[in-house]
Amino acid sequence: MDLSIGIANTLNPAMRKALGLADDDRGVMVSNVQSAGVSAGKLDEGDVLLAIDGHEIASDGMVNWTASACS
Repeated sequence: MDLSIGIANTLNPAMRKALGLADDDRGVMVSNVQSAGVSAGKLDEGDVLLAIDGHEIASDGMVNWTASACS
């Protein structure tokens, strides 16, 4: 599903610290939200997403959707 958002990775340690994130290589920052998209009114610029549907989001934006993780 397209969330109609842009994301920024959180690989930079200074950025992670400014966002209050742990040093655990998890999470991405929402950089923009399309006003007519499904996330409008639910997410804001600057929000940090740590997981989606129970699956952790790595700081580079990757999500592991392996069969073992989905069962």
